[in-house]
Amino acid sequence: MIKRLRHWLIEARKKKCRHCCLWCEYWDICRWDIPEKHGWIDIADDLPEPETLVLLSFEECDHTEVGQRIIYDDGKEAFHPWDSYIGNMPYYEMDMTVNAWMPLPKPYRRGGTH
Repeated sequence: MIKRLRHWLIEARKKKCRHCCLWCEYWDICRWDIPEKHGWIDIADDLPEPETLVLLSFEECDHTEVGQRIIYDDGKEAFHPWDSYIGNMPYYEMDMTVNAWMPLPKPYRRGGTH
C-alpha cells in the first residue's frame, strides 16, 4: 500500500496537482505511523528515502545502527553508516548485510506526549 501511495503522490507532484493535499498529509502520517505500529520494514518491501537517517538491522549480527541509503552518481546505491562521509565505507564492504530498517523516533520534547 505504501509503495502505491508513494507512486501516486510522486506522479501527482510531477503534474503539480493541487488536489492531493489530503493525500500528502495521509502519506506523511503513514510514513511515520506505520513503522511505529508494525516495527521493522524489510528492505525487500520498501526502502528509506536516500540520505535520510534511519535505524538499520543486519543479517549477520544482533545489534542495530543508525545509517542511511546513498545513491551514487552512476545510479548504484548502498547503505552507509551515519558518519559515512568520514570513512565513506558502505556496510557491504564491512561484510554487513542490511535486511530491514525503521524511521528514527521523533526527538524528545519536555512536557510533550512523545
